[in-house]
Amino acid sequence: MNNLVYFFTFPALLFSSIARTDFSVISDYKLLLLNASYIILGFLITYIWGFFSKFNKSKSLIIAISVVLGNTAYLGIPINTLL
Repeated sequence: MNNLVYFFTFPALLFSSIARTDFSVISDYKLLLLNASYIILGFLITYIWGFFSKFNKSKSLIIAISVVLGNTAYLGIPINTLL
């Protein structure tokens, strides 16, 4: 049952929600710039922290990527229902 929801119904729900979305509402450049700056700043802070914590380069990169690109797939439904 979990695989059915995860692999079939959830992507179908997101696809149908995105298909009905008016993208002129969410094409605000200030929002995109703020989001991009958050990702870059979070990545740099985490990478520098990993470097000073004596992690090797690959481990620091993995930690930094995990921090800024977490699992946010389930945020799509609440955001789409607000739009």
